[in-house]
Amino acid sequence: MNRIKVLLVDDHPVYRDGLWMMLSSHENIKVIGEASNGKEAIDKIKEEEPDIVLLDLDMPELDGASVARIAKEENLSSKIIFLTMHKDAELLRKSIELGVKGYLLKDSRAQEIIDAIGKVANGENYLSPPIANLLLNQVKQQSSHDTETLGIQSLTVAERKVLRLIATDRISKEIASDLGLSIRTVESHRARICKKLGLSGVHSLVKFAFENREKL
Repeated sequence: MNRIKVLLVDDHPVYRDGLWMMLSSHENIKVIGEASNGKEAIDKIKEEEPDIVLLDLDMPELDGASVARIAKEENLSSKIIFLTMHKDAELLRKSIELGVKGYLLKDSRAQEIIDAIGKVANGENYLSPPIANLLLNQVKQQSSHDTETLGIQSLTVAERKVLRLIATDRISKEIASDLGLSIRTVESHRARICKKLGLSGVHSLVKFAFENREKL
């Protein structure tokens, strides 16, 4: 079986040496070179044509994102795995746009790095579990935000007026006085708002109103 050719790109020689020793001990991986800055990395990628480039994001000359961008623009065949300390959803989004195939954290265990190299070499993508969790939480938050926005949009003009006043910590009697309504009508509005938003109980409605007052 052909060994996976790997290029190491990191400006810290001690970390780079440690990676080299660890990866070289694996029978399916062959470290074919190293680079300590972005410009050198581009030259080595073109010269050595590695299967995988383990690429640090923070480097002199050209940073990792710039290296990935140049590799994409010049249609270089090597697959890039970012190796970084940054747990950042924006950097992850940027890496996806640049065609990066993997996102590893520098504190990843040796076996995880080896597994990531194998998967990316086989055409898969790889995310370190903490980064995958970060992405999942972001999706959940966006989904929750979208649900709340849709729920608010389903309210009538009168219901939104009531909800805005709830967000100012007014009770039903005060809301009735402000809007020229009966207390019973205000209570009916509150009940319909809760039903549309999937809320149960007075406290949940007040909490929702406070948390979403900028959308009302």
